[in-house]
Amino acid sequence: MVGHVRFSGGEVVIDKYDATTKTISGHFAASGIVESGKPEELTAGKFSGIR
Repeated sequence: MVGHVRFSGGEVVIDKYDATTKTISGHFAASGIVESGKPEELTAGKFSGIR
């Protein structure tokens, strides 16, 4: 799906910081509204190795 979500709340949690590679890993969740006005929730987002 391609579109836009305007988030109104949520959180980002950094679970790990690797000082050697200077990268972070963690998880996130958010809620918001898509372009059509429908509510949308992101509940199990993950990221890893971000510089």
